Amino acid sequence: KEVIAFAKAHPNKSLGVAAFSVTQRDAIRDLVDEYRRKNPDTEPFFSDTKNEHFFIKNLESIQGDERDVIFISVGYGRSEDGRLTQTFGPLGAEGGERRLNVLISRAKERCTVFSSITSEDVKSAPGKLGVNAFKEFLQFAEKGYFDVPIDTEKEFDSDFEESVAMFLKKNGYKVQPQVGMAGFFIDIGVIDPANENRFYCGIECDGATYHSSRSARDRDRLRQEILESRGWKIYRIWSTDWFHRRQVQEVKLLDYLASLQNSSPVKTPSLEVTEPSGDIFEPVTIIAESKDIVVPYKESNEKVFSRNKAPHEISVYERSKLVKKIVEVEAPIHQDEVARRVAKAFGLEKAGARIVAATVEGLKFTNGLANEGGFWSIAGELNKVVRNRSSVVNKNLEKAEYIPPAEITIALEHLIKSSLQIEDAELVQQVSRLFGFQRCGPDLKIVIQKVLDREVGKLFQRNGSFILLNK
Repeated sequence: KEVIAFAKAHPNKSLGVAAFSVTQRDAIRDLVDEYRRKNPDTEPFFSDTKNEHFFIKNLESIQGDERDVIFISVGYGRSEDGRLTQTFGPLGAEGGERRLNVLISRAKERCTVFSSITSEDVKSAPGKLGVNAFKEFLQFAEKGYFDVPIDTEKEFDSDFEESVAMFLKKNGYKVQPQVGMAGFFIDIGVIDPANENRFYCGIECDGATYHSSRSARDRDRLRQEILESRGWKIYRIWSTDWFHRRQVQEVKLLDYLASLQNSSPVKTPSLEVTEPSGDIFEPVTIIAESKDIVVPYKESNEKVFSRNKAPHEISVYERSKLVKKIVEVEAPIHQDEVARRVAKAFGLEKAGARIVAATVEGLKFTNGLANEGGFWSIAGELNKVVRNRSSVVNKNLEKAEYIPPAEITIALEHLIKSSLQIEDAELVQQVSRLFGFQRCGPDLKIVIQKVLDREVGKLFQRNGSFILLNK
């Protein structure tokens, strides 16, 4: 389907499809032929006389063939009983990494990867460079960075770390010491009980000498921010707490790990600023009960039963009635998203420039609507909730650019009211979680930080790197 869509949308660009086996290649070729017969208008795109004609090849056959865009069909997946064979064909053989390198360097503009598995489904294989490179490539395609947690095979750095690890093992957890990630080492990586190919928590163990160094604390806060942006959950244990208040710390650690297994994106558990207790620092607890302020995102599903005309061909009055229904359900909502709902109401998959322009015209014509930076809402109605986007159908709603600043402000104010004090970086992370995101990507971080910087002085104040609510 995407091959045909590409042929229609980009008739002057070149395309190649790469499969990881001959069987996959033949299956794709048969289906493309079938869709070509149903779409004869695309035949010029597939002409063999073109300078860079369309191709479908298996991994071993791709050599010097460059195209503007390459579609990569991974093809490997789970069997009916849920098992995934970890052989990966030619990638698992000697030289597999070279084959993969040739494949992913054939595109002049971009690669699009089609896969039913992610990097977390692929088990690191010592000595199998092709499989390991494949795991990193899948992660880059999905998340935009290459860092994959690596078992360094190093031993524990201290008796303290080993003591924590032994306790976890006794309680049924599998752990690895000194896991390499993002250019750092994580003291203890806890393996996900539901998927042994991934770590779901990193534990940092800090001794007494750490507390005397402000640069060490600043460095580790930066490191923690980087690791959390990579999807890690970081839990810090202080040696003074572990050895002097062992039983309390054991319970807290087990409770935290259990919460990771049971939590959903809507819920934000009570968090702790990671500073040691006892004689050095007093603990600061952040309480963030979010059940009253976070609601699931509700999407409109309007239908137009008369589809003889396109959206831009109906009267402004009719358009106005349609867009108002959409805004009433989804306010505040960006006008691009309103245009997508309008297109969908007419049975169309995309909102082109004419539909967007017609939608904006309808919005401006409608009485009782308010516009703030392209986000439309009902005039006079104040937004008081944060909408969780973890289950939305329209995935554009997960993009940072389509999250209303007014909604981010509500999230910021709620979290700060729930805290005695909270660090800037931690606040940004927690806002993203209220919206249902497990990871706060760079685009989302910029959008949230921009709203935070704007609101400081109105609602909030900074005390160093900490944010507090104005009294």
